[in-house]
Amino acid sequence: MSPLKKITWVLLGSSFLVLVLLVLYLSNTLQGFAINQWVDSRSHSASQVSRLIDGELLRAQKRLQLLAQQDAFRSIPDPSLIDKKINGIPRELDSARRNIMDWVLAEKDQSFNVLFVLLPNGDHYLCHPYSVQQSLEIYNLSHHPYFKEASTTRQAVISNTFVGADGISAIAILVPVLDEDGQITSFLGGVFHLPNLAWLVENFCCGMDHGSLFLLDETGSLVVKSGDDPKALSGTLETPFVKGFIEKKTLDGPSHAHDIVVPSVGVDQKIVILSRLECGWTVGLESDLDGVSGQFEKTVWRTVGLMAALLLIVGIVTIFQALKIGLHWQTAHVELQSSHDRLEQDIEEGTRQLAIDAAAHRQTAAALLEREKLFDAIMNQSAEGITVADPEGRYTFVNPAFCEMIGYSQAELLQMTVFDVKAPSQDVSSFDQSKNSNEGIPFTVVLQRKDGSEFQSEIMGKMIEVGERKVVLGTIRDITDRLRHDEEKLILERQMLHAQKLESLGVLAGGIAHDFNNLLMAILGNADLALASLSPMSPARENLREIERASRRAAELSRQMLAYSGKGRFEVESIALGELVSEIAHLLEVSISKKVVLKYNFAENLPAFEGDVTQIRQIVLNLITNASEAIGDKSGIVSLTTGLMNCDRAYLDSAGTAMNSANDEPLEEGIYAYLEVADTGCGMDTETIEKVFDPFFTTKFTGRGLGMSAVQGIVRGHRGAIRVYSEVGKGTTIKILFRASDLPATETETVLKGSESSGQVSEPGFSGTVLIADDEETVCAVGKQMLERLGFHVLTAADGREAVDVFSRHANEITCVLLDLTMPHMDGEKTFGQLRLLQPDITVVLCSGYNEGDATQRFMGKGLAGFIQKPYTLALLREKLVEVLTQE
Repeated sequence: MSPLKKITWVLLGSSFLVLVLLVLYLSNTLQGFAINQWVDSRSHSASQVSRLIDGELLRAQKRLQLLAQQDAFRSIPDPSLIDKKINGIPRELDSARRNIMDWVLAEKDQSFNVLFVLLPNGDHYLCHPYSVQQSLEIYNLSHHPYFKEASTTRQAVISNTFVGADGISAIAILVPVLDEDGQITSFLGGVFHLPNLAWLVENFCCGMDHGSLFLLDETGSLVVKSGDDPKALSGTLETPFVKGFIEKKTLDGPSHAHDIVVPSVGVDQKIVILSRLECGWTVGLESDLDGVSGQFEKTVWRTVGLMAALLLIVGIVTIFQALKIGLHWQTAHVELQSSHDRLEQDIEEGTRQLAIDAAAHRQTAAALLEREKLFDAIMNQSAEGITVADPEGRYTFVNPAFCEMIGYSQAELLQMTVFDVKAPSQDVSSFDQSKNSNEGIPFTVVLQRKDGSEFQSEIMGKMIEVGERKVVLGTIRDITDRLRHDEEKLILERQMLHAQKLESLGVLAGGIAHDFNNLLMAILGNADLALASLSPMSPARENLREIERASRRAAELSRQMLAYSGKGRFEVESIALGELVSEIAHLLEVSISKKVVLKYNFAENLPAFEGDVTQIRQIVLNLITNASEAIGDKSGIVSLTTGLMNCDRAYLDSAGTAMNSANDEPLEEGIYAYLEVADTGCGMDTETIEKVFDPFFTTKFTGRGLGMSAVQGIVRGHRGAIRVYSEVGKGTTIKILFRASDLPATETETVLKGSESSGQVSEPGFSGTVLIADDEETVCAVGKQMLERLGFHVLTAADGREAVDVFSRHANEITCVLLDLTMPHMDGEKTFGQLRLLQPDITVVLCSGYNEGDATQRFMGKGLAGFIQKPYTLALLREKLVEVLTQE
């Protein structure tokens, strides 16, 4: 047999076998489909009937409830009207209730057959129609369960099914009638004959073929049936399926069920559907199984015939195609062999390409694994917190750094949102802005740790895409330390600016004082020389003394300027603060207003401190004057207090700028003597306190001066401290602290050496040559006259370079050199070095308008013979030369 015939017979046999199997399959499948279709449609019908019956019962119940709200029924019945013979009241009495009952029973769509009224104890009070009341015997409903339930719940209650005196199945609906206080005054009831529901069932079954519909009460008794004779249904009701469904009287079980049952021997199988009502009744539908299946027999055979025709057509087409295939079989075989060869080549090529792709895949997988490890390392080792959250803010990833920062574990954070870790004071706008940004927006947010503590953080958040979903990537950095460092840096910068300002003003004040002293040198020196030249009886001597006194006051102002610059410590000695203030008390009392009372509170046996008496006296005068002016024209008190206190680091640092602004370095801890000046004046606000130490700052209309800035400079020069306490309207207290020494206080010298000059100088007794090197011509001229009066031959030089030239020419003649500190071309320090190179044992006295400590610090250990400060008098110059030349 040729391959073509084999293929043809195989196709024909396969088609026949498929046809037989298809017929068997369709017959069974379509029958099941028919049953399922019937069950679905009838289940829907049963549900509709259930809803209709439940609705009818609910409508009847609501009608009774509305009736119970009528005034006629809410009034309390009169038990004395009851006639025991007729079990109620006579017909002609209580017409209001009877008229309403007549009207209700006369309605066309009402469902009640009987309406009645009960007393609270269950006795019949009224029944309508009256004919029913006459047929009743003595009757009380208090023993019925539904009466007890209505009395207890005070709600409408539907009774179980019962058979009335007329032999008709019925139910009763009982509604309590309540007064305004919620007490039961009576019961309104209605009897509902169940056959009244037959119209619902019959109307619903119109047009429904192949089956009947029936209604059962909660006991399983037949109430209503449509369709066949009720006797034909009895076998179905006795089946285990129906009885089992009825026994499940509550709705806890299934509310719908269906099954195929056999009512009795010799009876066809029936399919039954049951549906339970809310009141406990059951709606059922039944139909013969054959009748249901018969509806689809024609459909089955039509389908089978159609499929057979289709298979026949397919067979014919297949045979035709097989013949056509046979004609081309040889050609196809050759092409198939060729294709086979090409396929083998393609497979070999594909295998080689697959090996290449596999190697590339392994390399890619290794790179991905390495990248994943790198990612894990970055995330886990990062010092910054890294989080990933979904658009709703729920965390999907957190790294260990963030867990350590916030105090929660990783598992806890993955159950939280970004809003849970924010401090209560923070809003949620930052997350919303991050969610809408692709570039990253930095925010400063206060976060709350697990222990409740809060910290400042800087968060950078942006929206990124991971696969097909979007997430918010955030990096969190704890910036608490950075903010603290920034704040400390800002405070330090302010302190540096303040120190620079003081330093600049100090340099300015020192420079002015130096130049001022050079000018005073000319004035005071010439006056001193004039006094020495005049006769003691000359009337011009008093004028010269006035010039001398004015020059000394100007020198005192210069010392104040040096005090502000912190370079004004001239005469250092032990000072007893209490004794010093007591000595100048009489001067203080005449310096202030008569309305101001001075009070002294001096501590005894205070240890001394090292300082300059004149400058401390200036501090006291300035403070007392300021306190008096703060009181003004009013009466007030200025208190002066001295004492001793132990200042620790906390106290010294607590005052901040006001305490330390007078010093470049922190104060030392230890025992401090203090002077406290307190007044009851107008006081100062915070802004004024911050400016009180500025030079030339004042709150007075006139009289600007150094004032408190000079006080600050003196205190700085003595390594002391100032504290200012003030409150507007209550007064000001200024406390000055000086580091106390361990030695007891000694009596203070209050007279400055050489402060007065008689103008008379002893006989010269000097000889030799003195070189004066100073860039001020007046200073050179006055100094030359003073030295010549003392017996010296004088040479002068206008700067350091000229001084070195003059000294080199007259080195063997020169006995002493008076050298200025600041000169052009070559200053005093360099000039001194050049002179020592020319003659190592030359006597050099340094002259300067600066104080001795500041001027001579660069000459320490270099052999400087002495120092004299400008302006000096003839007497002071003589004393200094006697001192240095005697040592020589």
